[in-house]
Amino acid sequence: MDKVVEKKYANQVKSELLKNLKPYGFKRTKPTFYTRLKEDRIEFIHIHKFSFGPSFRVHIGARFYCDSFEAVALNGIDSDGFRRKYNLSYGSPEESVVKCVEEIMKFIRCEGFRWFEDWMDPIELLDDEDSPIIRFKNEYLKFQAGEYDIEKVTLSRMLLGIKD
Repeated sequence: MDKVVEKKYANQVKSELLKNLKPYGFKRTKPTFYTRLKEDRIEFIHIHKFSFGPSFRVHIGARFYCDSFEAVALNGIDSDGFRRKYNLSYGSPEESVVKCVEEIMKFIRCEGFRWFEDWMDPIELLDDEDSPIIRFKNEYLKFQAGEYDIEKVTLSRMLLGIKD
C-alpha cells in the first residue's frame, strides 16, 4: 500500500475511533491519545501506528494526578498480548478501516475497560503488586487524604493534552 494512502487510512481509523469512544466519555486530547477524567486519575487509550505497515498497537493506562514522572507511563495492558484474538490491521479498500476500528473497540471493551475497572477497587490498587501506583503509593495515599500537589496535577493534564 502506498504510504500516503496508508497514512490517510490511519487518520480515518483515529477519527472513527473517537466517534466510537465518545459515548464512553473519552476525548481525543492528543493525536494518539484518548482520555477521560476520573477523580484521582486520567484514564487513557493510546493508539500506536506501526511504521512497518498498516497496523496498530493499543495501550490502556492511567495517569494518576499524584504521579511526578515527567512522561506518560504506559502502565497498563496493550494489544500485543492479544494479537491472536484481535486483528488491528487495515488495508484497501476503506471498508477495512471500519473492520480495524471494530477490532480496536472490541479490544478496548473486552480487555481495556476491564483493566480500568480492576484498578477502581481501592484495595487492589493499594495492595496488588502489579498496581499502577506501586512506585508512588505513598504519594497516592497523601492525595487521597487531601494533600495534593497542584503542580503534579497540572503536569498530568499537560502531558495528556488536557486543556480545560
